Amino acid sequence: MTYQVNFTQEQIERIKEARKGLVAKTLEVPAHGKIVEHEGKPGNYYFVLPTVFQPNAGCIPLIENYKINKGERVLDFGTGCGVIAIDSAKRGAHVAVGIDINKEAVRSGKINAILHKVNDNCLIYDGEIVKNGKKDFNVITANLPFTNEICSKIEEKAAYDQGLTAHRELFQLAENRLTKFGRVYLAQANFGAVDEVLDLAKEHGFSHRLIGQKEAWEPSAVFYAFELWRKK
Repeated sequence: MTYQVNFTQEQIERIKEARKGLVAKTLEVPAHGKIVEHEGKPGNYYFVLPTVFQPNAGCIPLIENYKINKGERVLDFGTGCGVIAIDSAKRGAHVAVGIDINKEAVRSGKINAILHKVNDNCLIYDGEIVKNGKKDFNVITANLPFTNEICSKIEEKAAYDQGLTAHRELFQLAENRLTKFGRVYLAQANFGAVDEVLDLAKEHGFSHRLIGQKEAWEPSAVFYAFELWRKK
């Protein structure tokens, strides 16, 4: 099945403008940070520092459809301000670890774990700390940049995944840290490199199924959530 869609030029421009708007939001944050409401989740607030991608509708299908069993160990790759890691902790994870390459995201995530009262079992770290170790995570979650586009600034890397570098690191991390019968929950979109990412997952020995989707911005843009597991 093909998940990517051929858009009209007008649709492409509207989607690009919406994504540019999300990047612009990261530049509007004052140096001391600010509290923002999670797009699509009214009343759900998070603290963000400058350059940190703000919570948006892209992860809603994942949050609404993924499953965390009580006592499981969860690793959220590219956690941003910690939304999915915090949600996993609230669902009963023994420990939910969020990692990110952006130091300001790590700082924001730590503060949010305290604000949401899950800092005892929600830990936010720099990405390098968990690349190697035991295969002890039951679940890996990831709401990574959807598109394969050139980027250089840290705020752009939260929106664009040049060369699918972040996704390649995700599957390498899964090989190193995911338990034998563990699973991966991945967010994507029909305007992103979703087919290429699923092909990459297949190369790393993963099967997949669609567990949720949601229209956003306009009816032509759709966010997806996938569950991935190792082929037996």
